[in-house]
Amino acid sequence: MRERQKRGDAKRTEIMEIARSEFMSAGYNATSMSTIAAEVGGSKGTLYNHFRSKEELFSAIICEDCSNTLETMFDIVANAPTVDSALRELGKALISKLLSPESLTLLWLIAAESQRFPELGRTFYESGPREGGRRIAETLKAAMERGELREADPEIAAAHFKSLCIGDLHMRHLLGVAQDTSPDYIAERVDTAVDVFMRAYGPEKT
Repeated sequence: MRERQKRGDAKRTEIMEIARSEFMSAGYNATSMSTIAAEVGGSKGTLYNHFRSKEELFSAIICEDCSNTLETMFDIVANAPTVDSALRELGKALISKLLSPESLTLLWLIAAESQRFPELGRTFYESGPREGGRRIAETLKAAMERGELREADPEIAAAHFKSLCIGDLHMRHLLGVAQDTSPDYIAERVDTAVDVFMRAYGPEKT
């Protein structure tokens, strides 16, 4: 039974990797379950044993990508010695991910299809931006309880932090009018964002 489960998990992973490549290169609408089944090398029935529809398969890819991204980002935060350094690392990781070609392509695909398949947009928002905001809020709440930040609504503080870091940078990239996105530029932008955030949310002076 365990060996069968391992084979099933391996096949599911293979299907998702191939489907991700197809979606990214051809687009959501132009990619069919038949195309994916042919690339996987099995029957369409095998594919449908794992995913009941193309929408379900695409949603699984969205959830996995968001989950992996958040785990990586918050592993970095967990090892930071202070809230200041944690926010700087988090901001750099957040911007770098948002501006990566893979993330931009995925968002273009989701935006293009969410009118016909609103569940795709909802899935992305719930597992990506909303979950990321919740985890940032948890990080800030813990810092507030330690006295590293003044007491405030952590969800609002998380939204302020994200806005300070991202600003219009993400929009410019989505529209193809971006400027410098080198590591130095991102670090400088995040440093400014964290400095402003800490002036607003730093511990109150007695």
